[in-house]
Amino acid sequence: MSTEENKERIELLQGTLDLLILRTLLLGPAHGHAIAKAIEFRSDDVLQVEQGSLYPALQTTSDPAIL
Repeated sequence: MSTEENKERIELLQGTLDLLILRTLLLGPAHGHAIAKAIEFRSDDVLQVEQGSLYPALQTTSDPAIL
């Protein structure tokens, strides 16, 4: 896999997490840990959201231009 393909894949995964976070927040406000647990629960633990991925994504999704 080339460097460009890796970059595109990472961007896709980050965008997917952003959408999962926003989808979870449709149910109501929640803090980071609750968001991660909701994503894990709704995916039957197929998706495991690590703090190192969650909190940067929360920073991105808290941008008022997105919301």
